[in-house]
Amino acid sequence: EGFADDGGNLDVVHALVEYSRSGINGTAGSSVDVSDVLFKDNGQSLGLQYTSKITMTGDTAINGASPGGIVYQLLSKALDLSGIYDDHAEGTGMLGLAILGSTFVTSTWAGGDLPLVMGFGAVSDIVPSGVTLTLGPGTIVKGVKNGDGTENPILEIQGTLHAVGTSSAPIVFTSVNDNSVGGTSGSGKPVAGDWEGLYFPAPLQGNSVSYG
Repeated sequence: EGFADDGGNLDVVHALVEYSRSGINGTAGSSVDVSDVLFKDNGQSLGLQYTSKITMTGDTAINGASPGGIVYQLLSKALDLSGIYDDHAEGTGMLGLAILGSTFVTSTWAGGDLPLVMGFGAVSDIVPSGVTLTLGPGTIVKGVKNGDGTENPILEIQGTLHAVGTSSAPIVFTSVNDNSVGGTSGSGKPVAGDWEGLYFPAPLQGNSVSYG
């Protein structure tokens, strides 16, 4: 079954988690550190709801989820991406960090080979007014369409989205079915309409989404 956190502090560092159904899951408390953990042959590696700043660095998932399952997933109403970097996934499962119905605080995603996967659930992930979400060069964002037929933007930008890549490390927004970047996450047969897009409820004056 794995092990669940039910509102307590969570510190799992330099550990091996293998052959479980759900890895590390639950609702975390004020301290969350999951770093340098090897997840191996699990039904799911990590699935957390939390309200605190998370540290999640140097983790590796090998066959980290069942076929079609999500390797890493987070849900938070105060999601700070700055402490999440240098994590990896390979083998079975949807290779990526799935963000489920979350609200961001001002923070920076460093990029890397682990995609962000957005678009799950009945609501969009939100960058609120006054908040800046920065996506570093090389970031891969994959969008998914809900299985229930509803179509929500993967990201609603009420504040600022700063997404500036480089010619050698562009920022990519694509379908979860696009396996040509960021590893295997879907069918490998992307088509137009696989994901709903980004949504700016206000005019785009003063905002930009760009890549090199």
